[in-house]
Amino acid sequence: MILRKPYALFIKSFKVIHLLLTIAVVYLMQRTILVLSFLNESIQQPNFNLSSNVSIDLINYSFYLIPFFVISCTVTILVVLIYKKKPNYKIYIVSVVAFLAILFFNFYLNDYIKDMEIHIKTVQSLSLIRDFVLISLILEGLFVIKFFISGIGFDVTSFDFLVDLEEMEIEEADREEVEVSFDVDLQKRKRETLGIYRTFKYYYVENSFKVQALGVILILIVSFTIYSVLPKKGELEEGDFFTIDNFLIGVENSYLTTLDYKGEPIIDGERYVLVLDVKVKSQAHTASLERARIRVEIGNFTFYHRTRYREAMRDLGVVYDGHRIGNEFQNYLLIFEIPSAFANRAMYFRYVGHRFANNPLFGESVTIKPQITDNILEEYLTPTDEIIYFREPIIYSYIEIDEYAVQDEFRLIYNNCVADNSCYRSLEYLRPGYNSNYEKVLMWLKGEFVVDEDVKHLNENLESFINKYGLLRYWIDDQFYTVRLNNSVRPVRVKRENEYYFEVPARIKDAEKLELVFRVRNYVYKYPLN
Repeated sequence: MILRKPYALFIKSFKVIHLLLTIAVVYLMQRTILVLSFLNESIQQPNFNLSSNVSIDLINYSFYLIPFFVISCTVTILVVLIYKKKPNYKIYIVSVVAFLAILFFNFYLNDYIKDMEIHIKTVQSLSLIRDFVLISLILEGLFVIKFFISGIGFDVTSFDFLVDLEEMEIEEADREEVEVSFDVDLQKRKRETLGIYRTFKYYYVENSFKVQALGVILILIVSFTIYSVLPKKGELEEGDFFTIDNFLIGVENSYLTTLDYKGEPIIDGERYVLVLDVKVKSQAHTASLERARIRVEIGNFTFYHRTRYREAMRDLGVVYDGHRIGNEFQNYLLIFEIPSAFANRAMYFRYVGHRFANNPLFGESVTIKPQITDNILEEYLTPTDEIIYFREPIIYSYIEIDEYAVQDEFRLIYNNCVADNSCYRSLEYLRPGYNSNYEKVLMWLKGEFVVDEDVKHLNENLESFINKYGLLRYWIDDQFYTVRLNNSVRPVRVKRENEYYFEVPARIKDAEKLELVFRVRNYVYKYPLN
């Protein structure tokens, strides 16, 4: 094949090439500034969540094509300058190295931002990557200046092109045709390959320790890089959030128990109920979590979400059962049955997204360290006429008792109106029922149960809360007895706010001391009535 030497064309196109390089790198700088602004915003709001296509919006093909274009052009310029023995070519060597570094960094930057769609990054990590983006931007800016100056011809003489450019008096040698042959001498290539192999073999024999050490170091560097980039099992803890399949998920609390909200057993002694209080929201459209993807992993064992404990765990929250997840954070309980022998082993919560569905080693997982709620942690004695303030799981909620009385019956006065202007005074009598083996009386309580706004799942008033969690303890002759206040009597005609009536044994009228006792998981609260 006959080709013409390209040197004359190169000299004519020298400025154009640099102006094209200038335009390309200016566009790359604009895209880099967008990424820098995004990272600055992320540092100010480190816990905000990303949409699933943010990396595509930020990192487009220009982050790869422009550095490749610059490297190709500068290598071509570099080869011509060295071949023609022109001065000041070292700047192009720096350009090649710089844009190679920018190219590889952009690949890493794309992976980092994709990972931000899955994991919430720390401020330190975001600051570090932001600093590297800033360094990349500075390098791009320096080379824009260099390429622009070369493009407008300010430093043509520094390459000794002035003589060539004057009236384009190109040497005849730079115009001559050159024959290029694509024939390949296989025997020659084979001899050269064997020669390289023998040279390497002799070098390896003489420097085997150095070669092996270098190989080990390279393998370690590559392995560590892969290990540090890929998400690893259990790298998140309770309180951390991760994004998977357009859901932002975090485990706020975890519990191990064998009891329901009343303190009664719900499972045999060889198993625990593991309860995860999970906070979740959808980042796209309203959707449901797939129960088959919800799991807890302990060693080589996998456990899946159960819904049958929804009533037993009502004090802890709402058990997830296919609810639609919206764009606002919601709390749900995930329930798992695990052997008691696993209680002290490492546990990991996973929502297996499509990305890592078949990968048992990597993926989004949270290390959970549940507290056992069967044992009483603390008892709180509330002075008479004071307020009971609750701890977890209904923290900041409280009960206040204003008055109480115990009587055989209560007479409630009300106005009975038979017409618009015809009312007369009437009485409604409240008495205990007779369906028991012992005599009963009524206890009247006036008070209020106030639920904190963060405990949205607990929709209770004082009566229902006492029914489920409370009992009455009373003392007669220095011996105490307990009774559950789960039989309420409600007026038919008289409605008075925050007043409630409970059936209790008649002997309570002779009690020396009365006390309300509430057990909410592993806390006990006592409220003396007299």
